[in-house]
Amino acid sequence: MIPKYVIIGSDDKGNRMHKILHNFINDNYKKIKIYDINENLYPNIVLKMNNICQNLLYNNKCSVDELVCLSITESYMSMASVSNKFPFMRCIPIDNINNISSYRTHSFANSISISNKCNLNNIINIFENFIKAPTHSECKCSDCLDNGKYSIISKLLVDIDMQIFGIISSPK
Repeated sequence: MIPKYVIIGSDDKGNRMHKILHNFINDNYKKIKIYDINENLYPNIVLKMNNICQNLLYNNKCSVDELVCLSITESYMSMASVSNKFPFMRCIPIDNINNISSYRTHSFANSISISNKCNLNNIINIFENFIKAPTHSECKCSDCLDNGKYSIISKLLVDIDMQIFGIISSPK
């Protein structure tokens, strides 16, 4: 599913790639609304990403499946860890294109953290493969059907978010 919204965050070292990716999305995916975050510290990037996510979700502008967060930082592994502490953000660190669609579909990822050392073509390929991969709700494999193992995990993740953060706008 092509998302309605993409939030791109970067630190100083990822800023050049951030601008190039922003322009690529503007040129090739005109219907996607982009939010840009440029900060020095990755916790600040995550906090701002989460605030934008909550605003979009709570105001019913989109579902979790229609929202993608992408960060390009020097500390991409730490960025992914911190991102997963927030509701609505299921982040995976990526430095190559292998298994990208599986992460989106079966790991419920809507957020990816990329090393600022990735080359530009890899970042664009990662982004395109990620947004074109089916989301969990679009997947028709037996593990994703109503009583499949991934559906049970998805329901648990939503229940955990609801227990911790209250009533939320989450995937149905």
